Amino acid sequence: MKQIVKTIADKTIEYILSLPNGSNLTMYQAAKAVCSDETERLDELDLYEFQSTVVESIKKTDIVLDFSEHENKFEGLFYNLDFHVYHKSLQEQTEPK
Repeated sequence: MKQIVKTIADKTIEYILSLPNGSNLTMYQAAKAVCSDETERLDELDLYEFQSTVVESIKKTDIVLDFSEHENKFEGLFYNLDFHVYHKSLQEQTEPK
């Protein structure tokens, strides 16, 4: 993995983990929030690797990235699709019994 991708991915993961439950943003917005100068250095191939790295790392945490609004749709580039951030532990507390 290119070092720039790893650097931006690591910072983006930390940022997403700190977001409040129910936050809504795109992967590009998350990256730009923490690495505004460096995001301009990513080319399109790097963005695929970046997105994959972030999503796979987040799956190992208490966070769920909900892209369900985009299922079965042909839309823009994946890193421009918005998602909701949900904390699994908070979701379990609010589910009806």
